[in-house]
Amino acid sequence: TLSEISEILGLEIPESLKNPAEETYNLVLICAPTEVPSEPEKREERLALVFETTQPDQARDSLKEWEATMAKDLEGLMLEPPGQEATAEFQETVYKGAALRYKNLPRSSLTVDYTVSQDIIIITTSKQSIYTIYELVLNQPLGS
Repeated sequence: TLSEISEILGLEIPESLKNPAEETYNLVLICAPTEVPSEPEKREERLALVFETTQPDQARDSLKEWEATMAKDLEGLMLEPPGQEATAEFQETVYKGAALRYKNLPRSSLTVDYTVSQDIIIITTSKQSIYTIYELVLNQPLGS
């Protein structure tokens, strides 16, 4: 369950997000090129959580309330020490019509990103991984 994987990784996920997701979630490992132009052949691994919600509007509200501690609470998803946050507040951008919220961490390729699209919550640790997972989730049902 999501509660079990949270415990194993040391994640602090609000109960309001876990309850609807207890049975259907994916822990995803993404291996993508770095965003560093001087190292185009280098690849970075990132973990992400993808899970369903029955109440997307409530999930958006819960995620927004969680933003104050989200980076610290998700350190178990980061495969390297996150260091100090580079931006004080979460920022928002739009990708293919979806609102993505993110917070930059010291390394340019390490962030906390999340979105709620339809009935799916995606939480990742880089901009590239949220784009990749978003594209995959749109093309396949969760759990496929």
